[in-house]
Amino acid sequence: MARGRRAARTFHTCGRGTVLTGTVTQSGRERTYVNDGSTQTRPDPCRTQGSGVTVTVRTDVGGGRRHQREVEKVQSSGLARGGARRGRPSRFVGAGAAALVAFLAISGLVVPSTAAPLIDSTTSESSSTAPTEGASAEAVPGETVTEETAPEEFAPEGDVTWERSAPALGGVERAGDDAGAVAPMAVPIPAANEAVISVRVGGDRLANGTVQGLAGVTLALWGPGGATTAPSATTASQGAAGARYNPAWTWTTCVSDAAGDCSFVVPIRPGAISATGVPQDTRFWVVQEGAGPPGWYSNPTARLGGFAATPEFSWGYRFRTDTLLRAGQTYLSTTAMPTGLTTEPDRGFMRNLEDSNAQGGQADNIGRSTGVWNQSRANPPASAQCGLDVAIVTDTSGSLGATGIAAAKAAMDDFVDAFRGTPSRMSVFSFSTVSPGGGASNHPALLPVATAAQAAAVKAQYAGWASGGGTNWDRGLAAAATSGNTYDVVVLLTDGNPTVFGPAPGSNASAFNSFQDIDAGIFSANQLKATGARVLAVGVGPAVTPATGVNLRAVSGTVEGSDYFRAADFDAAAEVLSALADSGCQGSLQVRKMIVPQGGTIAQATPAPAGWEFNAATSATGVSIAAPTSATTVTGGDGRVNFGLQFDNVTSGTVQVLETQQTGYQLVPVGTGAAARNAVCTDASTGAPVAVTDAGSAATPGFTVLGQRDVQVLCTIYNTTVSAPVPGFTLTKSSDPVSGTSVQGGDTITYTVTGTNTGTTALDPVTITDDLSGVLDNATLTGAPTSSVGAAPTVTGTTLTWNGSLAVGGAVTLTYTVTLDDDVAPGTIVNNVASGSATPPGLPPITPPPVETEHPVPGFELTKASDPVSGTSVTGGSTITYTVTGTNTGATVLDPVVITDDLAQVLNNATLTGTPTASAGAAPTVAGTTLTWNGTLPVGGSVVLTYTVTLDDDVAPGTIVNNVASGSATPPGLPPITPPPVETEHPVPGLSVTKSSDPVSGTQVLPGDSIDYTLTFTNTGATPVAVNHLDSLLGALDDGTVTTAPTASPAGALNVSAVEPVTGSFTIDGTLAIGQTVTVTYTVTVNGPTGPFGDGNLVNVLLEGDVPPTEPPGACEPALPGQVACTEHPIPGELIVQKGSTPPRGPQWPWARRSPTRSRSRTSAARRCRSTTPTTCSTCRTWARSPGSRPSSVATASVWLSLRSRAATSSPSRVTWLPALPPP
Repeated sequence: MARGRRAARTFHTCGRGTVLTGTVTQSGRERTYVNDGSTQTRPDPCRTQGSGVTVTVRTDVGGGRRHQREVEKVQSSGLARGGARRGRPSRFVGAGAAALVAFLAISGLVVPSTAAPLIDSTTSESSSTAPTEGASAEAVPGETVTEETAPEEFAPEGDVTWERSAPALGGVERAGDDAGAVAPMAVPIPAANEAVISVRVGGDRLANGTVQGLAGVTLALWGPGGATTAPSATTASQGAAGARYNPAWTWTTCVSDAAGDCSFVVPIRPGAISATGVPQDTRFWVVQEGAGPPGWYSNPTARLGGFAATPEFSWGYRFRTDTLLRAGQTYLSTTAMPTGLTTEPDRGFMRNLEDSNAQGGQADNIGRSTGVWNQSRANPPASAQCGLDVAIVTDTSGSLGATGIAAAKAAMDDFVDAFRGTPSRMSVFSFSTVSPGGGASNHPALLPVATAAQAAAVKAQYAGWASGGGTNWDRGLAAAATSGNTYDVVVLLTDGNPTVFGPAPGSNASAFNSFQDIDAGIFSANQLKATGARVLAVGVGPAVTPATGVNLRAVSGTVEGSDYFRAADFDAAAEVLSALADSGCQGSLQVRKMIVPQGGTIAQATPAPAGWEFNAATSATGVSIAAPTSATTVTGGDGRVNFGLQFDNVTSGTVQVLETQQTGYQLVPVGTGAAARNAVCTDASTGAPVAVTDAGSAATPGFTVLGQRDVQVLCTIYNTTVSAPVPGFTLTKSSDPVSGTSVQGGDTITYTVTGTNTGTTALDPVTITDDLSGVLDNATLTGAPTSSVGAAPTVTGTTLTWNGSLAVGGAVTLTYTVTLDDDVAPGTIVNNVASGSATPPGLPPITPPPVETEHPVPGFELTKASDPVSGTSVTGGSTITYTVTGTNTGATVLDPVVITDDLAQVLNNATLTGTPTASAGAAPTVAGTTLTWNGTLPVGGSVVLTYTVTLDDDVAPGTIVNNVASGSATPPGLPPITPPPVETEHPVPGLSVTKSSDPVSGTQVLPGDSIDYTLTFTNTGATPVAVNHLDSLLGALDDGTVTTAPTASPAGALNVSAVEPVTGSFTIDGTLAIGQTVTVTYTVTVNGPTGPFGDGNLVNVLLEGDVPPTEPPGACEPALPGQVACTEHPIPGELIVQKGSTPPRGPQWPWARRSPTRSRSRTSAARRCRSTTPTTCSTCRTWARSPGSRPSSVATASVWLSLRSRAATSSPSRVTWLPALPPP
C-alpha cells in the first residue's frame, strides 16, 4: 500500500457552496488563490455572501493513512445558512458533525456549503439533517493551504477518523505533486452558478517519472446512461453511456490545454438539461471524441478482468462522473478516490486509487485509473537499415511457471540468433511485479550479436532467469526507457495483461487487469517512442485472447501484424521474432578497414580511424543494397561499416565495394603473387572463406564478393602509410649592421633574405616578399636589389618581390642596401618583415614564419613644467615648483645622460627652497646658479628632476623669472643626442597707481572752489595686469559736492562706476595691457557760504579693492587699510556773529540763553558777520575761544551777541565783547 506524506488542505465554503482551495492572500474584496503554479483572482465570496465554514483535513502516516477532520464554525455578519441569528454564538451540533463525517467518508470531491444545517441555529444539542453528499476525504500530498476569513472561531464538537488507501502512481502526475510537469494552471474557477469538471490528459512519461500533459485531446459529456454494476464476484458491467449531448452546447465539450487539462464548465440551474445548463447532481459519461491530436492515437476500449484468459471484459475507455455536481465546485480527475468508495464501482470519478485484493471484487477494481486520461504516441516507422540496436523486454511473471519461462527463453534465443550475421546490438530487460523481475535481471549494455560467440554472450545473460510475481508492463518498458540507450526497436514479450503498475506496487495489489495498469504502461511506452524507438508488443499464450489485442495495441501501434502480435505459444512467438529480425536485412556485408604500420605486417594492423569512405553497389538481379549505400568509418567504430542486403526471389548475388584512397596511404594486397587480392572475405558466422575479385582503380580500390541470403560476409581491406615526398621551405633574414644595432641619419644598412628548399621535392613557384614600408619612410634604396638565383627582385611601392623555383636543396639569396635620411627622428625603429611561400607538387603552399630585422634610432626627449604653469604671473613670496623630465624614447640604453638647468634668471630674485630631487639615480646638484643631473636611462626609462624656489618679497614689478634646461644623452657607439632646450618663465606684474589734485593736496579751499582729481593707472610689468580700486569721497562730500562725474581716458579702457551716494565712493576695475596707462578724472566743488559744512576738510582716499570705509576719514593720516593715495583740502576758520534779545522776539537761535540758567533760546532776528581774523567790536576786555566751540553761559542781559567760530584749523579766534555785557 502506498505511503502518504503529512499534508494539510483547508477548504473554505460559504454562501452558495463555493469551494476555494489553494494558497490564499486577501486584499479587500479580492482574494488570490495559487495552486500548482497557477494564479486566479476572484471576488471574495465569503465577504460577499456572508458566513462560512472552514474544514481542515490532516493526514498522518502510520500503518496506512488516518485522517482527522476538524470542523470549525466561523461567525460573520448575517444569518448562517442553517438559520443562526446575527451575532449569536452558534456551534456544531454533535449529530450534525457526525452526519458531515459520514458524507466525507463516502462522498465525491467537495463539502457543499449548501448542505444544511451544518451549524445549529439554536443552543440545543439536538441534531439536524445531514447533507446528502460529503466533501473529499483526501488531502493532496505535498499541498498545504490555509485560510481564515471569519472574525470568530469555535472548537469542533468532535473528531472523526477513517482509513484511506492511495494508489502508488509510479510517478503519474497528480494535482499537488511537487515535481509534476503538468500543473492545473488553466483549470478555471467556477462561478457561483457553475461547476467545473476537469480531466487531466497525459502523454509521455518524463525522466522524473511523472507524466507530461498533452494538448489537443477533445472530450465530451454524454448522458448519465447506465451504472457500473457487479452482479457477482466474478462479473462486472460497465454500464452504457447515454446519448452525446448537443455539441452546440458549449459546456458539453473541452479540449486539453498545454498542461493537459480539459475542463468542462457546466452551468448549474434547476430544470431540464439544455444549452443553458443542468440541474445539480446530474451525472455524465466523459468520452473522447476523435482519434487524438496529430502523432497520437486514442484507445477507445480496453481489455479488463483477471490475469488469466477469464474473467475478461471489454470496457470502453470512458468514465462516469460521481453523484455530486454542485455549483461553485471543481471536480478533478486527479483527486484520489476516497477509500469509502472502493466497493462501489459506480462511484468516484475515474476511480483514481490503486486497486487492491482487499477492496472488493472485479467490478470494484478493474475500473480504476491513474486519474490521467491516456493517449498513445504513434509508433515510429521501422528502420530500413541492416543492423539495429534492439531491447528485449521480457515478462517473467509467475503465470509462466517453470515451463513457460523456459519456453520464453527459447524464443528469445531464436530472436537473438535471427540477428546473427548482422551488425545489430541487443539489451535485455525483465519484469514481473517490478523490473527486473523476481528471479531475473536487467542487462542494459548493448552487446553485438553478429557472430555465434557474440550471440551466445547475449543469451548467457538471461539463461538463469526464473518466473514469479505479477505483470507490470509499466516498469518493464520504463527500465528500457531509462537505460541511457537509444534503441531502434524495443520488443515487449508477455504472456498476459498487466495487473500492477508503478515502481512499488502495494502488498495487496490486486491480481486484476485494470485501466490504471494499462494507463501506466502506455505512458512508459510513449517515453520510448519519443526517442524514436519502435515498440513491438508480442503477446504469447492462452491468456492473450483476441480482446487482449487492444491492450497490446495501446503500448505499441495501431496495426496488428506490424506493431503488435499475438502468438499461441512461444514456438509461434519465436517465428514472429525471427521474422522481425529478418525484416531489416536478409544478409549483410560488413567491411573493415585495417591500417598496417609502415614496414609492418598484416598481423600488426589496427582498426582505421574515422573518415574512410566505402560505397556498395550491385547489378545482380533480385539483389539490392539497403539504404544507405555509402558508409564512412567513425571514431570508436572499430574501422567497420555495414551494408544490408535484400533478396527478392533469389538467395545470392554479387556486390561490389569501392573505397576512396587517402593521401599518404596505399593498398596492401592480401596474399602473394597472382593470388594477392585487394580484400579478404569470410562468412562471419562460420569463418569460412568467401571468394573475392579485385575491382576499382588506384584511387578507388575495391572488390567484388558474392552476397548470400541469411549470411553476413565480413571483408577486410588493409592499407599502410607510404614514404611520400616531404616538402620543406625555410626563410631567413640578416642585416649589416646586425639587427638590433642603433643607427642614425646617414647610416647605411645592407639586408640579406635567403629562401631554402629543405624538403625532398621541388618547389614551384616560390615567392619571397619584403615589406619595406618601415624602412623607406626614413631611408632611401641605394642601388638595385640582387638575387643569387633567377631574375632580380623587383620593388613596387614599398614591397620587394622575388618569384622563381627552387630545386631540392636549392637556395636563393636577395640583397639590397638602404641609406637612412639625415633627419630621421630619434626613437624611430627601422623595421622590415620578409615573408614567403613555396608550393610542392600536388600539395598546398608551405608558408614559413615571417622573418624581420630592426634598427633603432636612439631618442632622448627633454621636457620642463612648473607649478604654477609657465606664463602665470607671480608676486613676491610666491613659490614655483619646477619639474624637468628626461625620457629615453629610443630602443637603446642611453649612458651617460646629463641634464642641466640654468637658474641665473631665477635665483637673482628667488631662493631655492629645500633640496632638489631626482626620480632615478642620484639627486641633482646645484653649483652657483646651475642645477645638474648625471645618470643612465634604460630603454623606455625616464628621470624627473624636481625643485622649488620662493620669490623675494621685494621682487621688482615687471621682472621675468626665467630659466632654461638642456640635456644630452649618448647611445652606444653613437654621438650624444642633444634635444632642444626647454624653458619656463613667470612674469611679476607691475601696476603703478597715483592720485593727484588741482589744487594740490594740502591747499586751503574756500566755499565755491573746485578741486580736480586725477587717478593714473599704468601697467609697468610684462604681462597684462588687473585693476581693482575704490576711490572714497566720504571725507570730502560733507563739505563738497561732485560736480564732474568720474570718467576714464581713454574712454572705456577701465570700468568706472558712478559715485554711490550712501558710501560716497566709486570703483575702478578692468585690465591694463602691457605698458598701457589710463587716467580717471572727476571734480568736487566746495559747498557755498550757506553750507552744508562738515569737518572743514575735504579728504579723498584711493583704496585697493572694492570695499568702502564705514567712517569718513578726518585726514590722510593715519592711513586706512588698503590705502594707495590720499588728498586733503582744508577750509579756513570763520566767525559768525549773531544778535538777539531776551526775551526773544522770534525763533530762538541754538546757542541763546534766556536766564542765568542753561536754558537755550533762539533770536527772532539776527545779523551775522563773518571774519577770518579776530574781530574787535569795541574797546573792552578780550576772551579767547577755541575754534568750533561756543560760550558755556551767558549773563542775564537784554541784548547779547553770540559768537560761533567755524574753522578747519586748530588756531584760536579772539573775540572782544562789548563792555556793557558781563563776561560769560
